[in-house]
Amino acid sequence: MCSENGQWRSRLRAIPASGVKGRPPALLCALLLALLAGSAWAHPELLQQIQRLDEAIAAQPGNAELLVQRGDLYRRHGDYTSATRDFKAARQIDPTFTEYDFYSGRLALEMGDRELALQQLGQYLQQNPANAAAWTLHGDTQLALGNALAAAADYGRAIATSTRPTPILYAQQAGALNAAGLDHQPAALAVIDQGLQLFPREVTLLGIGMDTALAMGEFEKARSYLEVLPPPIRALPQWQARASRLAEAGRPQD
Repeated sequence: MCSENGQWRSRLRAIPASGVKGRPPALLCALLLALLAGSAWAHPELLQQIQRLDEAIAAQPGNAELLVQRGDLYRRHGDYTSATRDFKAARQIDPTFTEYDFYSGRLALEMGDRELALQQLGQYLQQNPANAAAWTLHGDTQLALGNALAAAADYGRAIATSTRPTPILYAQQAGALNAAGLDHQPAALAVIDQGLQLFPREVTLLGIGMDTALAMGEFEKARSYLEVLPPPIRALPQWQARASRLAEAGRPQD
C-alpha cells in the first residue's frame, strides 16, 4: 500500500519554492499533490528486509550488489547516512558496478545535492540510455535546478523509453513545459492530449489540460476537457472553480 518514503521528498525538492525562473508553479503544485496522495511512510517490512540483508552481507562481505540493495532500503527508510555508507562501500568493492550511479544519484537528489545527482544520473544514462526511471529522475533534478525545458525533454525521453508510460509522466512533462513560460503552453497542451489518448479519463491530465487551455484563452478546448468528466467529479470544488472560470471567460465584455 505504501510507496517509497524518499520518492515524495525528491518531488518536493524538484520544485523550487519560488517557481521555475520566478514563475509560480501552480500546475506543478497540483501535480505534487497528486504524487503525495499516493505516498506514505516506509512500512515496517523494510526493517525486516534490511535485517535479512545484514545476514547475507555478513556471509558475503565482498558482494557489492547486496550492499547497494541494503543501501537503497536504507534510503527508502529515510536513513540517508547508512545508505551513503553502503553505496560508498559498494563502490570501493567494485568500481565497475554500473548500477551504482543510478542508486547514488537518486539518493543525492533526495538529500538535496542536485549537482551531484545530475552528474551521477548523467553518467548512468550514458551507459543505460533506455532506462525510463533514470530519465525521470534526471528530469526531476533538472527541474530542481530551474532548467524546466531540459526537464521536459528528459520526461519526454522517459515516456519514449518506457514500455508502459504512466499518466504522471505526461503530467510531469506538461508541468515542466508550463513552468518554462507562456511560449511553451501549446507544447504542454500537446503533451496532455498525447497522454489522454492512452488515458482518456485521467483526472490529473484533464485538470492540467483545462488549466493550460484557460490560461491560453482556448475556451472551447478547456470545455472539451471538462465535458469528459462524469458529474460526480465535476461536482468537486476544484472542478467547480474551473467551470466558473470558464463561464466567466465566456461572458461578453461590457
